[in-house]
Amino acid sequence: MVISETKNCFQFIGSVNQYFGYLFDEHNFEVMHTAEECLGELCLIILISPSCRMRFTQDKGSIEAAIGDIDAIRIDFEELW
Repeated sequence: MVISETKNCFQFIGSVNQYFGYLFDEHNFEVMHTAEECLGELCLIILISPSCRMRFTQDKGSIEAAIGDIDAIRIDFEELW
């Protein structure tokens, strides 16, 4: 599975696909949400599986990953930054 690219976050999405692509085939993850702000300086990907969610964010080049139960991860930029 390849995450569809947003206009300005293609490098970030490529990194998530490269290192975490196995989650789609081996652990039944799906893309729940993607977003970008500030011409790609802020990027967000939310993945969901039957038991948990993962959030990947990029803020001016720094990439972070978070994992939590099915209700744990925030989705909007307003709540993150």
